Amino acid sequence: MGHAIRGVGMVVGLWLGAVTANAAGPQGLTPAETLVFTLPPGWETLYTTDEPSHRRAVFVPEGQGAQDWKDMVVVSMARGEGTPSLQEAHQRTIKEYETTCQAHTTTVPQTKVENNIGRAFWSMGCFRRKDVDAGEASLFLYIQGREGSYMVQRIWRTPPFGNEGPPIASEERDHTVEFLRKIKVCALAPTATACP
Repeated sequence: MGHAIRGVGMVVGLWLGAVTANAAGPQGLTPAETLVFTLPPGWETLYTTDEPSHRRAVFVPEGQGAQDWKDMVVVSMARGEGTPSLQEAHQRTIKEYETTCQAHTTTVPQTKVENNIGRAFWSMGCFRRKDVDAGEASLFLYIQGREGSYMVQRIWRTPPFGNEGPPIASEERDHTVEFLRKIKVCALAPTATACP
């Protein structure tokens, strides 16, 4: 994972690699495509995992930690046989909320395909978690790239809520939708979808 600090926040590039005969990089992988996004100012990496077919990075605002977070971004990438389709990814998020929430709600994914890259967006609400006295709301972006799939989840931990929805300011939701909209997958080799 590479990142650089810029004026507006952390610019993050996370890549999936393809195994090649002249491999370079970690674990014999040559980067093939990357997910590019910019976190808001003050966000930092909480932890990352790096396995041959799956990578995950978790980000929180400065001052929040693994036990006391209120805001979180989780980025997961998969390739190979374990790469989930949109339907599988959506069903996994539903199953997770069914397991961890006393009651939950979800939206149907909104989908779009552009330059052979599929994108889907959906939201979920957990009225009250079973393990802590808190609610949770998430916005998801799923991208099917050429080399694998990517999922970005923006999570808010909130007080428990009901049918009125989570107590998240509309401006904050709008900023998150814009953050997710700007996330892109680009090829590291010169192609129509090459990184700028």
